[in-house]
Amino acid sequence: MIKLILFFTVILSSTVFGQEKFDFSKEKGLSEYVVTVIPGHSAAEIYTKVNEWLQKTYKNPDYVLKGSVVNDYVRFDGVSAEVMCQNPDNKFIFDCIKIKYEIEIYVKDDRYKFSVINLNYYRPRIGAYVAAGWYNLEQTGPTVYNKKGELKGVYKQLHNLPPFFDGLNSSLKEYILNGSSAKSENW
Repeated sequence: MIKLILFFTVILSSTVFGQEKFDFSKEKGLSEYVVTVIPGHSAAEIYTKVNEWLQKTYKNPDYVLKGSVVNDYVRFDGVSAEVMCQNPDNKFIFDCIKIKYEIEIYVKDDRYKFSVINLNYYRPRIGAYVAAGWYNLEQTGPTVYNKKGELKGVYKQLHNLPPFFDGLNSSLKEYILNGSSAKSENW
């Protein structure tokens, strides 16, 4: 009987908490969120640790912080130029696209929800017809996929987004559990 109860608890917790890693597919794009379990921590503790992590991880934490409600959620943004690069081993044909992301973290007792709510890429000016600026990655549509439905050009690197966000989430989880990040340990 105990094994049966334990089995249903595991099944229920996996469905309630959702997935633990980001994924990318043609149909859905990037996963909306992941839920990370932090056993034995209250929402207030997790919220405090999230804010401390932001302060230590980002160069200008007051600039990246876009909103927060005490013991409920934190919203911040960031920019990376190293996630979507084409031919990183080839020094002659090497192209990277800057991405700008916005993340919300909702906290509850024993868990938090890490959501990528906005994702943009920077397109430089090309000739007189294409204006430079930030474009929403989810609304690019036909410019990202070729006629066969495959990602084309530098957009093939969209599959690098899940590991990037998993890395951010892992860094946050490590900080919440241990009070330090790998970055601060390697000096």
